Amino acid sequence: MKNALWIAKPLLALSLLLVSAVAQDVGKGKDFSGKELQNRDLRRENLDGANLAGANLTAADMTDAVMKKANLKDANLSRARMGGADLTGADLRMANLESAGLQGANLSLANLEGLDLKGASLQNCNFRGANLRGVSGIRDFTRADFRDADLRGAYLLGAVDYGGTTAKFAGAKFDARTRWPKGFDVEGSGAKLVESTAEPVKEPAPTPPAEKSAKKKKGEAAPTPAPAAKTPEANRPAGAPSDADVKKLLEKFWARDRVKNTFNYQPMQFAPARKGEFRTDGVPANSDTTVFPVMVTCEQVVEYNDGTTKSEPKAQSFVFFKTEFGEWTFRFKGNN
Repeated sequence: MKNALWIAKPLLALSLLLVSAVAQDVGKGKDFSGKELQNRDLRRENLDGANLAGANLTAADMTDAVMKKANLKDANLSRARMGGADLTGADLRMANLESAGLQGANLSLANLEGLDLKGASLQNCNFRGANLRGVSGIRDFTRADFRDADLRGAYLLGAVDYGGTTAKFAGAKFDARTRWPKGFDVEGSGAKLVESTAEPVKEPAPTPPAEKSAKKKKGEAAPTPAPAAKTPEANRPAGAPSDADVKKLLEKFWARDRVKNTFNYQPMQFAPARKGEFRTDGVPANSDTTVFPVMVTCEQVVEYNDGTTKSEPKAQSFVFFKTEFGEWTFRFKGNN
């Protein structure tokens, strides 16, 4: 009897393990875009090349997972545990990494452009050759490897190396917009100053003849300034979100914490409304949700606490649609 129990226990454990693996239905190169995977146990899973764009991975455990070249754009990774994960070449743009655990993760050649890494632990992380342009929120980079990474426009003011000088920056690219921690020895770090491509100088718009003739005469009131440019109604499909709806969501999405953000918009461009696709647009599966493609062009001016400012031109495409609760939401589609 004892021998039978001794054999049965391992078999039971193995069967439970196999059932769990089948239930998770995860694997290399699979499509999990928009999936609800919060709190999932994905430890040591092979997710090479998997499409996790827009997936909800809140508090998921991906410790030591293999995720080379995975698509994690717009994924919610808040409070996710990714210690020791291999994210080589992964695309993390627009992802939410708030309070994520990345200790010891390999993010070499990964794309983290523009991310706010507030609360994320980056100790012992490998960022060699990674795109970290415009990142912010880094607080702890002890023993992190930034060699050959792109740190142009990165905001590192307030970041701390608790080991003194354990982080590596040899060959990392930075420019005049990069903000280093106070007292950081930039020259001694081996980082390389690189001039970013200059933005084209904006020529002032010619003054219309009507304005030229409307000069203020003595005793007359100053002419009323023209209202800010709005999207022509002829360009807006019926049922599309208003400018105010679009700006409210995007400014919350774009805004940097603890700094002043100013947005200067050009008229928005709407494409014809269409039925949304679950995989590409992130709408609920098997629904008749209508999406409204919008191209937004604006200049974001960020004013830091030290009085310096940074201008970030944006030209990006989105699809906007209403949730089942009647609230507007959106999905990022790409840079134009």
